Amino acid sequence: MFNIFNSMAEIMFFQSLTLAVFFILLAYGGARWIGKKSTLPLPWKINGKTIFEGVTLGLKVFLLVLLLGALTSLLFPVAPHLIENIFKDFVFRPYQIVLIALAIVVIAPVAEEIFFRGFLLPTLQIRWGTRWALHLTSFFFALLHLDPLRFLPLYGASYLIGRAALQQGSLMVAVLAHGVWNFSSLTLMWWLMKGGAF
Repeated sequence: MFNIFNSMAEIMFFQSLTLAVFFILLAYGGARWIGKKSTLPLPWKINGKTIFEGVTLGLKVFLLVLLLGALTSLLFPVAPHLIENIFKDFVFRPYQIVLIALAIVVIAPVAEEIFFRGFLLPTLQIRWGTRWALHLTSFFFALLHLDPLRFLPLYGASYLIGRAALQQGSLMVAVLAHGVWNFSSLTLMWWLMKGGAF
């Protein structure tokens, strides 16, 4: 089997890192420009409740996205996701799996949540209220993923994560939920692509 996973894993990792830096700079720069301070409107508050809420929400979001994704696939058959193709078609080494897992489970959730829930959501909330802020943030989050057929599941996930972040007053809830959701999705994809065996 032709092996280009070396470069694919590394490209995915560094692309994720580059986007993360962009989102983080955009969020903190925006917070500084709008509020004349270098902190995000939504803090990184963490405690036992925050961790529990984040993990359980991540599992709920995973199930919601799975259900909505399955319904969408029945109505509109979709091409396999990029990650599915990578797992299916390429041979790889353990360190490459670590790079992909870091990109998907850690870097992407931290960067996306810093921007969408840490900066954009509270900023829009001040301007247009909670309801519109949640809907607009979810719309932009789903749109950013450039996947029209997965728009609805991404929108729903973003809405739930945003609502929980505002209720808990913590960005950490959103980061944990997003990380658990991505980890669960990645694990399921890996398992299915490997024929249902570990």
